[in-house]
Amino acid sequence: MGAKPTQKQIEWQNDEFGAIIHFDLPVFEQKFQLKRPLDKIPQLSSYKPIKLNVRQWIQSIASSGAKYIILVAKHCSGFALFPSKVGDYDVKNTQYPTDIVAEFVKACEEFDIKAGVYYSTGCNGYQSHLAYKNGWDEKTALEEYNKVLETQIRELWSNYGKWYEIWFDGGTKPVSEGGLDIAPILKELQPNAITFQGERVNPINNTRWVGNERGYTPFDCYATITGESQSDGVVENKSLAEGSRYGEYWRPAETDVPMWAKNKWFFTDGKNYCESSDKLLDIYYNSVGHNSNLLLGVVVDRNGLVPDKDVQVLKELGQKIKDNFSNAIATTCGSGSKIELDLNGEKTFNQIVLREDITNGHSVHNFQIVSIFGGKSKVIASAKVIGNKRIFRLKRTKADKLILQINDFESSPNITEFSAFNVNLKLTFMQKLKLIFKRYM
Repeated sequence: MGAKPTQKQIEWQNDEFGAIIHFDLPVFEQKFQLKRPLDKIPQLSSYKPIKLNVRQWIQSIASSGAKYIILVAKHCSGFALFPSKVGDYDVKNTQYPTDIVAEFVKACEEFDIKAGVYYSTGCNGYQSHLAYKNGWDEKTALEEYNKVLETQIRELWSNYGKWYEIWFDGGTKPVSEGGLDIAPILKELQPNAITFQGERVNPINNTRWVGNERGYTPFDCYATITGESQSDGVVENKSLAEGSRYGEYWRPAETDVPMWAKNKWFFTDGKNYCESSDKLLDIYYNSVGHNSNLLLGVVVDRNGLVPDKDVQVLKELGQKIKDNFSNAIATTCGSGSKIELDLNGEKTFNQIVLREDITNGHSVHNFQIVSIFGGKSKVIASAKVIGNKRIFRLKRTKADKLILQINDFESSPNITEFSAFNVNLKLTFMQKLKLIFKRYM
C-alpha cells in the first residue's frame, strides 16, 4: 500500500485544526521592512505591550476548537520572545521582560492545548544587521549566526518541556551550504516532535506545506509525496500541494492561512482585516475537509492582546464547527468496496463526512457516493482521496439510503466513518454554482 504514517502523524492528523500566533517588533515599528543586509532594525525601546496577556491569546484560540497552537518565538527580525544567553535582541532587554514562551506553555496546559514552536532558522534580521555593522564577509556572518542559532534552539528545546510540533518555516539550510547541522540537536532534545518541513533534520514525523497561504487545499490531497517535501514558501507549489498516490513518504499537508485578509500575519494599525467566521468556516471545509490540517494565523496587537473583533470571530467559528458536526442524522462504518448508510426512511441531508483507517496508508483511490430515493439512484459526489477526513457540502436533497461505492482501492478499505448531516450551510453564489456543476466542496 505504499507509505504509512507513524502513530504521531496519525495523532496530528486527527487533531485536524491548529493555530499559529505572530507577535514581533515590527508590530510596534510598522514602517520597518526586512531587507538584507540591514543598517536599521526595529528598536527594543519600541516594544511596549502595555496590556500583555498571553493567557487571553490561548483562551481566545481555544474557543475556536483548535487542538494545537504554534508560537512564533523568533521570526525574521531576529527578536526573540524568550530570554536568551546570546545576543541582546530579546524580551529580557526591554521594558516588558516577560518570557512569552514560558507564559505560552503555561496557558496551553491550562486550556488543554498542545503547544508547538516556530523559530526561523534561515532568516534573522538581527544577525544580518550585525554582519553589516561589523563588516563580516558572508562566510564569517554565517558562522557567527550558526553559533547563535544553535544556542537559541537548544534553549527553546530544553527549557520549556516537550514540543508537540516544531515549525521550520521555509525548511532548513543544508549543511552542504553552510547550514547548521540541526538533526543531532533535534534527535537529542525533541525526538518525538512533529516537524513541519523538517525533512532535512528528521526522517520521521514530518508534515508538509500545502503549497500556498490562501487557505486552499486541492480537491484531492494525498498525504503521500515523492521526493523532498521542503519548500522555501516563496512560490506556490501545486505538485507539493496535491501529493502523489505513489508517494514514497507520508507527509500530510498543513494548510496555513492568516485569519486577516490581504495575507496579513502580523497586526497592522488602522483597519481590522479579520475575515468573517463564515469565511473561515469555508476555509475549514476546504482544508480539513480535503484531508489536510488547518493552521489558522492569529495576530496579537501592540497592546499585547488578540483584538476584540478577532476574539469574537474565533468564538463564532468554534460554535459553527460544533453545530455543523455534532448531530449526524445517520452514521455507519465498515470494510469493503461497498458500504450502505440507511437513513431510516426518507431523510433530508446536505453534508457527508467520510473517514478511512489510515494506519496502513491510503487505501481508497477513487469513489463515489450514490443516493437512493424512491427506488432511483443518483451519483451525488465523487473524488479520489478520502484519507483522514473528507467532507462534502451538497445541495439539500432527500434519500432513503446512501451508498459509498469504492471503485479503485488497495487491500480492503476500512471506512471508520460514513455520516450524513442536515446543517445550516451559508453558501456564496459561486459556491452554489460549484454545486450545480458537481464541484463538491
